[in-house]
Amino acid sequence: MRIAIDIDGTLNDYFSWVMKNFMRYAKKNGVKVNLDLKEYEMFNMFGITKEDFDKFWNEYIWCYAKTCKPQRGAAKYVSRLYDQGHEIVILSARAMANSDCENGKRMRQIVKEWFVKNKIKYSQMCFVPQFGSKFATFKEQQCDLLVDDRPAHLYEISAFKPCICFEQTYNRYQSYPGNVYKCRSWRDVYKTVQKLLEENNANN
Repeated sequence: MRIAIDIDGTLNDYFSWVMKNFMRYAKKNGVKVNLDLKEYEMFNMFGITKEDFDKFWNEYIWCYAKTCKPQRGAAKYVSRLYDQGHEIVILSARAMANSDCENGKRMRQIVKEWFVKNKIKYSQMCFVPQFGSKFATFKEQQCDLLVDDRPAHLYEISAFKPCICFEQTYNRYQSYPGNVYKCRSWRDVYKTVQKLLEENNANN
């Protein structure tokens, strides 16, 4: 099976990192926060303008890329899937990583170093524009399954392939099609992949 896996909010603990560091930034810069955890976009979650959130990211993006920790169990279970013969396609819309500019090259290098540092195995790495669609790349790479936290990607790709929603506070209240499976941990993701394989083998 070719399994496409997102990075931000799926392989790494994006939510915890942003919550911790933005609250410090807001206090330091006098940014008023009105928290609503049901919102997907972080600037809406904090009740601030996109401009204010962009200022935060301009200051913190490289620190985030280097220091955000993996989700608990990510290295263990992704590497186990890899060792079992599955092809792991990292499919990410990480900021700047799709660009050929110097910052794009720098970001791709940091991402690769992050995978080595955290001992997460993969077969291939693909980047799409930030906030862009993953549909064409997913299809081009002939992937069989998507693991992602962003509802827009899950809605789009579940139209023709099964998806796993890596559940977070900000996507928990969304309604998904029947072939989107919610998982709260990488152990759950692994068990869901095994279940899908068993069902597929039984049908064949």
